[in-house]
Amino acid sequence: MDHDVLSIEAHQYGFAVHLGFFDDNPDRPEQVSVTLWALLTRAKSCGADWLSFDRDEPPMADLPVYPEDEEGEGITPPKIVLCGQCRSEDLICDAAARWDKGAQGWVVEAVFEEAWCDTCGDTHRLEVSGTGVPDGQEAGHA
Repeated sequence: MDHDVLSIEAHQYGFAVHLGFFDDNPDRPEQVSVTLWALLTRAKSCGADWLSFDRDEPPMADLPVYPEDEEGEGITPPKIVLCGQCRSEDLICDAAARWDKGAQGWVVEAVFEEAWCDTCGDTHRLEVSGTGVPDGQEAGHA
């Protein structure tokens, strides 16, 4: 399978990712989602050379599992909003809201691109992840 950074080998029941790229790239490349990066770094920290994604193997108890819907399609996992600098979820974000007289409350109309991170103490771009697909840096909430 072609990928700019990862060496991916497809097999009958899934695929495997070679972890040798860590030797040259200890930091997460932009083309790799935060969710996939967490799995790859965990496998590497356990001493693995390959990470296999196999549909017939039982899921690991301490990793999230996303059920399928009636058509057998995977249900989209919840998104995670992270600091683009330190990966913390401890964020405060500015937004624009409009008063809704009928609802008697504020309705958020826009969430701004940058957020204050209470962990690293600075303003950074948000990164939205959770699907396992590279999604770059986005702003917003699920």
